[in-house]
Amino acid sequence: MLPIGRLELKVLNLFMSDLDGTLLNSNQTLSDYTISVVNRLIAAGHHFSIATARSIDSAEKIIAPLQLTLPIVLFNGVFIYDPVRRVNIVSNYLANDIAAHIVAKYEKNHLSPIVYAVNTQGENKVYYKGITNRGEEDYIGGRVASGDQRFTRVSDFAMVAHEDIISINVIAAKEELDAMHDYFGREMQGLECHYSEDIYSNYYWLELTNAKATKRTGIEIVKQAVGADRLVCFGDQLNDVSMFELAEEKYAVANGHPILREMATRVIESNDNNGVATFLEKFLEEKDNDQG
Repeated sequence: MLPIGRLELKVLNLFMSDLDGTLLNSNQTLSDYTISVVNRLIAAGHHFSIATARSIDSAEKIIAPLQLTLPIVLFNGVFIYDPVRRVNIVSNYLANDIAAHIVAKYEKNHLSPIVYAVNTQGENKVYYKGITNRGEEDYIGGRVASGDQRFTRVSDFAMVAHEDIISINVIAAKEELDAMHDYFGREMQGLECHYSEDIYSNYYWLELTNAKATKRTGIEIVKQAVGADRLVCFGDQLNDVSMFELAEEKYAVANGHPILREMATRVIESNDNNGVATFLEKFLEEKDNDQG
């Protein structure tokens, strides 16, 4: 016979949301409505966190209004970050020999790698040789113009031999990257390939990380840490596929990739129409009605 307290247990949900194109609007900001709803959800005792391709450097100011206490997934799972203690609790770096091979392969094919690393002083760095297309200009130029101190122009990538390599990206036209995506996905073990169109331009990103660096593996750690029974997630792009595969409920925003919309439990309103916040507010209303 079960203890009486056991009969009163309820399903514990973990809500996980992507940022860009999902929780953020097209201006890459959180609406006041979204901030209000998410904070009410957390204050009511529900579990909410984020899983993003961003680093903490680019995400921190954006998510500062949210009263997050659970670990968050950064760089598509390279890091699991504790926003309370402000430290990484899990780090999945690329092996240095693999990183060196990736850089050499890209340069041989006249592509410009962007190397994310932690240097020997513990500083987050983004190394690049120059800007060769509009996609790089939008991203690198925009970050440099905003005063992002991580971005460092170099003449070579010798640092991949001794620094902690987070990921290696290339921004280029799809026709330039398809062959590289096929090569790294087919020929190299120990890699995770994140390949998708940049939602802010017409260029494509190919991001290569440690094979353990996926939103799925990161969220599994968070889910286990909070003891959640069900994962409810929100996303828009192909790097959200792995968490959709893990989730019991998955909701794609209306502006999301067709593959993600096909996988979804349901398609919700777009990011510019506060789709995630609208869903969460309805969830809170239903909980209030149940208790009433």
